[in-house]
Amino acid sequence: MTDEPTTQSEKDVETEKNEQSEDGTDGLGGNPSRRRLLQATGAIGASAALPISVVAATESSSGDDDAAAGFFEKGVDVSLEEVAGGLTAPTSFAVAEEDRDRWFVTDQTGQAYYCEDGELHEFISVKDRIVELGNMYGQFPPEKPGLQYDERGLLGIEFHPDFQENRKFYLHYSGMPDEELPDRWDHYTVLAEYEANEDTDSADPESERLLLHTPHPQMNHNAGPMAFGPDDYLYFPIGDGGGKNDTFYGHVDDWFGLNGGGNGQDVSENIYGSILRLDVDDTEGDKPYGIPDDNPLVGTDGLDEIYAWGFRNPFGISFDSHGNLFQADAGEALFEEVNIVLKGGNYGWNIKEGTHCFDAENHDKPPKKCPDYAPSKTGDGVEPLIDPIVEFPHEYKGEKVGEVVIGGHRYEGDAIPELQDKYVYGAFFKNPKQSKGRLLTASPPDGQQGEVTLEDLEPDFPDDPDVPSEFINPSEDEISKDEMPSDALIDKENKKNEVPRDELWDMAQMNVVENEDGMPDYYVRQFGRDHDGELYVLVNDKLLPKGETGKVLKIVPPDQEETSQETTMTDDEGHSSETESGTETTADN
Repeated sequence: MTDEPTTQSEKDVETEKNEQSEDGTDGLGGNPSRRRLLQATGAIGASAALPISVVAATESSSGDDDAAAGFFEKGVDVSLEEVAGGLTAPTSFAVAEEDRDRWFVTDQTGQAYYCEDGELHEFISVKDRIVELGNMYGQFPPEKPGLQYDERGLLGIEFHPDFQENRKFYLHYSGMPDEELPDRWDHYTVLAEYEANEDTDSADPESERLLLHTPHPQMNHNAGPMAFGPDDYLYFPIGDGGGKNDTFYGHVDDWFGLNGGGNGQDVSENIYGSILRLDVDDTEGDKPYGIPDDNPLVGTDGLDEIYAWGFRNPFGISFDSHGNLFQADAGEALFEEVNIVLKGGNYGWNIKEGTHCFDAENHDKPPKKCPDYAPSKTGDGVEPLIDPIVEFPHEYKGEKVGEVVIGGHRYEGDAIPELQDKYVYGAFFKNPKQSKGRLLTASPPDGQQGEVTLEDLEPDFPDDPDVPSEFINPSEDEISKDEMPSDALIDKENKKNEVPRDELWDMAQMNVVENEDGMPDYYVRQFGRDHDGELYVLVNDKLLPKGETGKVLKIVPPDQEETSQETTMTDDEGHSSETESGTETTADN
C-alpha cells in the first residue's frame, strides 16, 4: 500500500508497517508480543495430538504476461448514469417489498433516504446515535495527525420481507461509547429494528428496538450492509474487531500456533469475524431475536448466532436467485477476496489471507506453510479452510490493482445481456496516477448457475484430513521463553505468491466507456440492486465523510448514440457500419 489513507470500507492505514500519516509520523505503534498472545484455550488440547503433515501454500502462475493488459482482462462495456447526488458518503442501498417504485440509500453521516420519481426524500436520521465521525474514541489507530478516513457511521439498511404489512426495517450503525464500554474500546456495533410510519414516507427514530449492541474494540473492521436470505432470516456480517492482523487488544487467543490472537477463528468467546443468522420475528430467552434451529453451532460450545466464520471485514453481502450468499472480505496487506458463504464454513482468517498463508508479524511475507484444515467447531474432526472464488493482489507488475474489495451482486437483470449471471463487484484504491476505483466481474469457469456446494469450492477435501500438529498452538507450559515453535514456518524471502487463477472464477474489469482508462472517476463505496435486478454503484470523491460529492450511479448499457458516433465508418460505396460493444453491424441499404 501507499502512505495515503484509504477508505471507510477498509484497508486500514495500518496494513503496512511503513505507512505514515500526512506529516510523516508513524501511526501504527507497537504490535503486541506474539509470545504473550500465544496462550492455549480448552479447544486446543483436544487437537494437539493430531498427526503431523505439512501443507504447502499453493503457488501458481498468474498466466498473464501482458503487462499492458494489467491484472484483469477487459470486460463488458458499460456507462454510469447518475440517478442521485448531494450525499456525503453513501454506504448501503436497498429496496422494500411494497407497492411503491422506489429505492433507499444510507449516508455514512447517519441519514437514510428514498428515491421516488427521481427525487431524494429523507426517510430517517440516526445522526445523534452514531459516533462523531473523525473522533477516535479508542486507541487504534494511535495518535495520527491528519487522519483522513473513518470506517464507522450508518453502514447498512435492510427491509423486512413483509415490510408492506409490518413496516419494519433494520439499520446497522456505529453507536456512541458509554461508561459500560470496556476501557480503550472505541464504539458499539448496533443492529436495530424500526417501524415506518403508516404512510411509509418516514420513520421515527424513537421506534428503535435494539437487536445487537455489541462493544467493538477498534474503530475499523465494522463490516457493512446486511441481507435477508431466501429463508427470511437476517444475515448480519461483523468484522474481526479491528486493529490489524486480528491480534490487537480485544482479540482472543486461538488454536493456530503461528499467529497470536484470532477472533476470526473463535466461535465461542465472541461474534467477531463472523456472519450471523438471526430470526428477527422471534425471541429466545433474554435475546431480542430468535435462533434458527439449523444454525450450525446450535447444540455445540459455539455461539448459536454464528452462521459462518473466519472473516476479517465482510464488506458487502448479497444473495442470488439460486440462494448463493456472496461476501467480499477485505484483506490485510497483499490480497483481496470474494467468497461464497456456506453454513458452518470456515473462511480462513487469520490463518490465511485469501488463498495464501498469513503471518501476523510479517504480513507482507506469506509463510511457505500453513494448514488447509482447522479443528472442527461443530464436533470432532476437522473442517476445510474454504478458499475464495475471487482473489486479486494489491499490486501487479508494479501497478496498483486495488486496496479494498467492495462486495456487489450477481447480475440478473435484462438491460445488459453481456453481464447476465456475472458477479459484479468493485475495488477501491488511492493512486494519483490512476482512477479511484474499479468495477469488476467474476464468472464461474464452468458456467455453473445453480447452487454452489462445498464440493464445488473444495473439490479435493479428503475423507480423513487432519491438522498438522506443528500448527497447533501449544499450551503455555510447553512454550520455551527463548524459542517460538512457529518460527520455522516463516519464509521471509517469500514476499508474495501468485494468484491461482485456475482455481478461481474468471475475473474481468468492466469498461466504463466514457473514461479513457475504463474506470469510474470516484471512490467505489458499495453496490445496490433494484427490483428489476439492475445494479447501482455508490460513490463519492472524498476520503473523509464530508462534503456533498456522494452519488448513486446506475450501471447501464453504453450510450448507443455516443458509441455509434465514435465508431461510425463508411465503406467504399458510402454505406455506414457501426461497432457496438465490439460487434460490427452493417446498416441496411
